[in-house]
Amino acid sequence: MNWLYQKLETLREIGAIKEVPQYVKDNLNPHFEHRPYQEDALSNFITYYENPKLHTGKNIHTLFHMATGSGKTYIMSGLIIYLYKQGYRNFLFFVNLSQIVKKTIDNFSNQQSSKYLFAPIINIDGKNIKIREVSNFQDCNPDDINILFSTTAGLHSDLTLIKENKPSFEDFLQDKTVLIADEAHHLNTNTKDKAEEENEHHWETTVNKIRESNPENIMLEFTATCDVTNPSIAEKYQDKIVFDYGLAKFREDKYSKDIFMLRSDFDQSDEGRLLRCLQALVLSQYKLKLFLDNKLNVKPVILFKSKTIKESQKNKELLIDYIKNLSETTIRQLKEASSNDELLNQVFAYYNSKGISDEMLADELKLAFSSDVFIDVNDDKELEKNQILVNSLEDESNPYRVIFEVEKLDEGWDCLNLFDIVRLYETRDAGKNSKPGKSTVREAQLIGRGSRYFPFQLDESQDKYKRKFDADVTNPLRICEQLHYHCQNNSKYISELRSALRDQGIDDENRVLRHNDIKEEFKKDDLYKNGFVFLNSQVGKQFSKISDISELPSEIIVNFSSGRVGETQLMVEHGIETYENQKVDKQYSIRKTLKQLVKEYGYNIVHSEISRFQIFTFESLKELFPKLDSVKEFLTSDEYLGNITVVLNGNKEVPDFFDWGKAIRNAISKISIELSVEKQSCVGSSEFRPVPLSSVFKREGTNRYYTNPKDDGEGVPQRSCSPALQFDTDSVDWYVYKDNFGTTEEKKFVKYFATWVTELKQKYDVVKLIRNECQAAIYSFNDGRKFEPDFLLYLKNKQGDYEYSQLFIEPKGHQLLLQDSWKEEFLLELKNKAIPIVQYKNDSKYLIWGLHFYSSPDRDEDFKKDMEALISDD
Repeated sequence: MNWLYQKLETLREIGAIKEVPQYVKDNLNPHFEHRPYQEDALSNFITYYENPKLHTGKNIHTLFHMATGSGKTYIMSGLIIYLYKQGYRNFLFFVNLSQIVKKTIDNFSNQQSSKYLFAPIINIDGKNIKIREVSNFQDCNPDDINILFSTTAGLHSDLTLIKENKPSFEDFLQDKTVLIADEAHHLNTNTKDKAEEENEHHWETTVNKIRESNPENIMLEFTATCDVTNPSIAEKYQDKIVFDYGLAKFREDKYSKDIFMLRSDFDQSDEGRLLRCLQALVLSQYKLKLFLDNKLNVKPVILFKSKTIKESQKNKELLIDYIKNLSETTIRQLKEASSNDELLNQVFAYYNSKGISDEMLADELKLAFSSDVFIDVNDDKELEKNQILVNSLEDESNPYRVIFEVEKLDEGWDCLNLFDIVRLYETRDAGKNSKPGKSTVREAQLIGRGSRYFPFQLDESQDKYKRKFDADVTNPLRICEQLHYHCQNNSKYISELRSALRDQGIDDENRVLRHNDIKEEFKKDDLYKNGFVFLNSQVGKQFSKISDISELPSEIIVNFSSGRVGETQLMVEHGIETYENQKVDKQYSIRKTLKQLVKEYGYNIVHSEISRFQIFTFESLKELFPKLDSVKEFLTSDEYLGNITVVLNGNKEVPDFFDWGKAIRNAISKISIELSVEKQSCVGSSEFRPVPLSSVFKREGTNRYYTNPKDDGEGVPQRSCSPALQFDTDSVDWYVYKDNFGTTEEKKFVKYFATWVTELKQKYDVVKLIRNECQAAIYSFNDGRKFEPDFLLYLKNKQGDYEYSQLFIEPKGHQLLLQDSWKEEFLLELKNKAIPIVQYKNDSKYLIWGLHFYSSPDRDEDFKKDMEALISDD
């Protein structure tokens, strides 16, 4: 089956994908990371929307199939900004649960919320735009973003039973609307079974009726669980899934926590459940202390999940009383019960190393987990009251550390600092036809939500939003990148839960831990004992405004989408009447320079426009352009704005004074933004400073988990893979590690490199190839992007001006050549721009180089020339 997102990926590979406009990024919350896959999601939609060959142009309907925690609401906000620019003003957001609606209203409209999605000031074409929550679209502000928030059931009720001040089908006939459906898998009530006679009262039917009421209406669906294994669902969404980024890929890219099950054999009595609770409290406090040890103010949260609301209330009361009466005897009881558990032994060893006795720990837990930090979200009224609190658990001002819940948070809940989930019941609902039961599926969904990564970093070299210790599993902080699910050790339940997790894209059953040793001979080598890895750092450029007119756009495009043009303040001042509606079929594009427009319409009219902006005062312009003599010169001179072209796309062959007035206003607004915005960017420093090689590539080697290693891919040892790539890395002296668990492209490179070693050794005393598993990072000279090349090659000259050369090498699959071309450009810049800072006893001379991508057959010739250059005498 050829899916829409696959077609778009093909366009990306050939460089035909649209870029996300800067105005979209500028109007999103700058405190949120704009992640590469989010950029891809937005660019996929923009490419689809702007390419008439990919759709009919009527009732555009797309689905974003994205993992829980991947930032679907961030994508929504970016699309709202983009579609506003395309002329949309009305946005209908709906989802199945009321608590998700309330959370989304807060995220979209409350600027005080830590999860507010937009920039503090939304500015498009020089005009500030407001977000307005509305109850219907009958009285909307045509200049603002108007959003109607609703549940799917509420929307269905409002539209089928006419109510005052509520939306009606007529609302969607006249003005085009963007429909945004979150948790959209709930919409497919009819599609799941086509044999079932369609019921006009189904939600899906209602939503389709809205979408089809106006040919320009757009439907944007978002879900993490689109059941494409269902033939009817697959058929419906084959040409609609515009972006696919499942939980498996999300985890593979390190944007989620790792998930571990803590299975205990505590009995099913109240005392057994309370011991399981205490286990979670002790572990949560340990994580809190690890964060504090590293000067990180992070509050780990625990969720206690019960089967019924009545049981949840009972468990809450029992736990409150249990904590009040904690003693060293209770702590000792937990120690004895979990003495065979490696993790709990590690936790208690930590407490012991800090001088915390069992009695002191009991007192600390009493204080840390008093009833004041408990919150209950079981009752609908209680949840409504506490929704904002459970949506802001990461905030420093939020005191809550313990949540009691039955099933209210299985969908639509955002909590990055959830680190423990405790299952307080032992019953299970048996599945059918080898499928896990519904309760187990909901538990898997909750675990998926809990796997959201809490962003932190110890220094600037670390990626704040990704797991950092996959290749260093002995690092104590690795537990702070994990979610622990506490449950009874029931083999049938564990099997069903793992099946449900696999369906979610979480497959911990097939995870394999690979340990890769550094060879003992290399540890004795002078390069390892005394050598260095030269790395640069990310540095911030100073804030600066545009001071070179060449940085401004050469063209300003103004679009008119219909024959109706509204009255603007500029034209009212000059007595121009509103232009009446007229039917126009043909589109025209007229171009004029700003110099021409000033001449045709008069300097005074244009000057009245620019006087609205502080940046266009002579004093402000003089600061930017010291040689400027007057504002008029700035508008008309070829050295400044005179030659900037205003392109008017409209549907009148001869635009009138009013049309050009609007065009001038838009052009001036855009230029004012470019001149006013203070820009800051990061770059990679040209100075590469030495770090002891032994501290980067540690003596104990690497420990890393691989999920379901297969074929010749990641996690499969090169010494035992297929004959085409098989190579005994342990038998050669030039490869530093005993084995290679890299990608097929990396294995291909190692085998290829072996064919050059004999010639390299004729010129160099030392030839050492080191696989880099996220230990060493460098930063692009252009924009400071982080890059971890797959290999470092060290060469020591037998003779010549330079003693050591440190080369970065990156094998690259064909499908990534275009997307990662910036990395190759960076590698090739190193030779001329990288400056090794050498200040040590032997005053060795170093070269820092990068080679072309190794990509066979795409880069065979380029890479061969690089290798030939290394062995030449020039």
